[in-house]
Amino acid sequence: MSLFLHFFFAVFVFVSSPRALAIPQAKVINITKSNELEQFLCNNSNSISQDTIVVLSTNITHYISSDVSICSINTTYSLNLAGNTTRMATIHCNGSENGQPNTGFAFINTHSLTLRRILFEGCGGYLRNSSITGIINSTNSSVYFSHTHSAVLVFLCNKRLVLDYIIIAKYYGFAILAINPMDATINDLFVSSSSSASSTGISIGSGVMFFFTDELPTNDCLHNVTVRYAAIFFNIEYILGVGCLGDLRNTPPRKPFPVINAAGFTILYTQHNFESKVYIQDLIFIQNIGTMSGAMLIFHYGTSRGKTTLNHIDFGHENVIDEEKCQAYGSRLAFVMMNVPPSHISPLLVENSYFIAKKNDFFDSRGSGSVFIGIYWPINFQPTNFSSMNISVAFRNVVFHGNSIRTTGACLYAREYFYDDRAPFGALSILLENITAHDNSHTSILGINSGVGIFSIFNAKELNIAGVNHFNDNYGSVFEVAKTRINLLAGSLNFRNNKGEKGPAFKLTDSSHFYLANGLNATFINNSALTKGGAIFAYNELSETCTFNPLQRQEATMLTNWSSISLTFINNNAHESGSSIFSSNLYKCYTDGESKDASYLLSLYNKIFRFESKSHLNNMSTPPNSVVKPTYDKPVYPGQIMTLNLSACYVSKPYKGCPMSLGLRQYAVATFTLNYHVTRKYDRHRLLPSWHIAPNDVNQALMESTSHTIVQLRLLKKNDVPEPFNSAVQLFVMSTIHGSFSTHSDLSLILHKGNVSVLSYYISLNFT
Repeated sequence: MSLFLHFFFAVFVFVSSPRALAIPQAKVINITKSNELEQFLCNNSNSISQDTIVVLSTNITHYISSDVSICSINTTYSLNLAGNTTRMATIHCNGSENGQPNTGFAFINTHSLTLRRILFEGCGGYLRNSSITGIINSTNSSVYFSHTHSAVLVFLCNKRLVLDYIIIAKYYGFAILAINPMDATINDLFVSSSSSASSTGISIGSGVMFFFTDELPTNDCLHNVTVRYAAIFFNIEYILGVGCLGDLRNTPPRKPFPVINAAGFTILYTQHNFESKVYIQDLIFIQNIGTMSGAMLIFHYGTSRGKTTLNHIDFGHENVIDEEKCQAYGSRLAFVMMNVPPSHISPLLVENSYFIAKKNDFFDSRGSGSVFIGIYWPINFQPTNFSSMNISVAFRNVVFHGNSIRTTGACLYAREYFYDDRAPFGALSILLENITAHDNSHTSILGINSGVGIFSIFNAKELNIAGVNHFNDNYGSVFEVAKTRINLLAGSLNFRNNKGEKGPAFKLTDSSHFYLANGLNATFINNSALTKGGAIFAYNELSETCTFNPLQRQEATMLTNWSSISLTFINNNAHESGSSIFSSNLYKCYTDGESKDASYLLSLYNKIFRFESKSHLNNMSTPPNSVVKPTYDKPVYPGQIMTLNLSACYVSKPYKGCPMSLGLRQYAVATFTLNYHVTRKYDRHRLLPSWHIAPNDVNQALMESTSHTIVQLRLLKKNDVPEPFNSAVQLFVMSTIHGSFSTHSDLSLILHKGNVSVLSYYISLNFT
């Protein structure tokens, strides 16, 4: 809370010597009566013909009762408005009691504008009643403001803007709407208690917005905005007609896009003709509730010429999205790039910041994820050189604590959205450096069973993890990654006491693989999986690339060059398979551009992995492809229980039994059916109509914890169904490898029909 206390100290207890207000050769106007300011701002705006200083008395309240929605001052001179002492000057807009926007203030084209030590209360007027929306909502504009958008302070094309010690409270629309600020500095800003149009579902705006557009005359110089020391809380932007962040992919291309905003702070980049940079430091968000984002939204629409740096931001304190149907949320920070031209950019850096959710009875029940990153590509987007595209987003020295979500991505949800999800490219590159994440979870009681993630990343180019990182006591897979390369860079990576359905540290699917750098030191301690992979789960049914690969292509042998890489697994546990690692690409795969066999890869794993485990499961497991074949030559009668000793394993050459050379018994779910052999070319096995396996025995698990699993099958006979004559009977096993994917394994367990009487109701079964 040090930042929060600092703000109040800065606002209400100033130093004894206030900043100088002097502007050389400026006209000074003293406002000492309660209605004089309205006369100056709203009824006499064209009277500024030279640099002017307006000194506001702090002994009175300055009332604005004008029926003008936006009071505009359009001047090319310098203007300075400030309280006359170290106290705040108060501006109160009448008409606030009726619950509707009334009066706002626009400052246009000033050479230098300064507002200092002013409290605005109950203010905000419709933009539609001014010339501002007509300028912005041109036919060429890529975005547009609605007829209900309102604002307290509008800054339009001011060459220099300074705001010091400003409070905006109980307001309507945007507290601040700054359009194309060129050189703006905001210090000690306090924005509180916006009024939303939740009853009608119509957006009126909320919080602070910086908007960059080509629709206004400006030069092509760099536009810089700096914000230091601000508190933004109790703001609401609830729009019934707006869907989820993920629904933005359905927006028609090349059509004007409606302005959307967070409840707290919004940055909207749409320009192509100039660069813009926004730097924000020491800002705190408290209980902001929005539809698109609670605390902050950064939106790039059709442009790559904007960069945002966030330093020492407190995103905690129950900033939420008041929505329960969405797949992904960004309640504290939403970063969106839509229809961006091909480029190599670094549009976002978040450093030294906190995403900490403090629990209370009201907000705890509807946690909605901290960070959303969405990259939306237009229809039929096929860049000629996509490999050169890169959108880099970095998080450095960031803490995530106590975040929760009903779906997935409690701390981070990142996805590149394509109209065709099979698109073979990605541009989003995420860097996580010196990250601490602990006690993050899911509000749904079924969250752990659905395989959800804490950091969920899909369809991106790469995820880079560097520095010293700690991920402890999280509920769900810490990293849920699909169709994304993972680069584990030099540094320390620590996972402890995490729990998940599978892979509580990493859950990789759909062609996601690790690339390990020299100097990596990763430890996985006391992590637990409900099913497979006590620390790491990686399943790729189509890719032949190894799960673990060198980051740099090696010229010499892998064993020599990987000597500085260490992955240590201590007391991790899974209930089904792989106490530390479960992966489909461990023993026969491609790495470093070459195909490697099981013996070579085993020697590599012995070099870089270290296991200390009390589990009875394998340290590393993989889907099986063969079984130990039993024999059975006893007659079987209807209702009799047949007992078999079975085990599944992985061998480099399938269907050759299960040798003990690798020492790897694997977990599998086996489904048993009785079939008989026919001679047709495309229909060689049919279900045996006269016999079947008891329903309770059809599906059984083959465990990896023992040398074999005792399987008991009860065979039942149908009296009114004839026997197939002169046919071999086969016991067919379907081994379920992972989730909804399965492989059918013909295990050559043949049942030969003997010379028996049908009336005796038994068949002699011989397994070969």
